[in-house]
Amino acid sequence: MATFPFAAVLGVGRRGGMLAWKYLKLDLNEVPRRGDDVIKLNGVGREGWELVSVTQHGIAYLKREIAEPEKPRRRRAATPTSD
Repeated sequence: MATFPFAAVLGVGRRGGMLAWKYLKLDLNEVPRRGDDVIKLNGVGREGWELVSVTQHGIAYLKREIAEPEKPRRRRAATPTSD
């Protein structure tokens, strides 16, 4: 992920035990004057972030699905054989 001084990853959440999400908070007020907030949003969009909401104070909330880690498979214990 690119480094944004005006961004903070908020955490990871799960919905229904199936999807895992990572959340990002962007302070669009911190975008340099020469920059454009739409350019910044497009940049994080190319990294897989989806815009969820923008507050009236210029805070953008985004989310991105993360791969759920695979659960280790249990090995069956060898069953003793009786002769």
